[in-house]
Amino acid sequence: MTIFLGWLAVAQALAGKTAEALDTVERALQANPAELYVLPEALRIRGELRLRRQQTELAEADFRDSLAVARKQGAKSWELRSAMSLAHMLTKRRDRRAARDLLAPVYGWYTEGFDTADLKNARALLEELGYVQERKAIERRLYGPGTRDVRLCTQALAGTALPFGVTGESPA
Repeated sequence: MTIFLGWLAVAQALAGKTAEALDTVERALQANPAELYVLPEALRIRGELRLRRQQTELAEADFRDSLAVARKQGAKSWELRSAMSLAHMLTKRRDRRAARDLLAPVYGWYTEGFDTADLKNARALLEELGYVQERKAIERRLYGPGTRDVRLCTQALAGTALPFGVTGESPA
């Protein structure tokens, strides 16, 4: 039931009824506490609605809570959506580095499904944030042209897998 109320809230928001949508998502969060598997998405939806109402601190808290719950559950799809919402907010706040640092490792976890809407949107945002160009530069430095090992390059950018003294800094 929680997921359906969440979808109803999204539909209400699309119809311009943000106040009603917030009430609906609050009902969704209280409807069935045992439905924990959809908690990250309900929190993310509430964050998006609060952001529409200029409640940025509350929205950020919802996005961060959503991200934490998704990570705890190992729910990678919800984690990606939560990271996207928070990254968009950080980008609007002109904190592009934090947005990229948040989203890149989540996106880098994926090895397939790149034709799905969520991953296409994540890649588009990462391109806007300069991540894709930086990753390609690191790929060329590590392995030469044409290498496509996304996971290793994401680790290299995060500074967790740096062979031979290569740093995660952008090439000058």
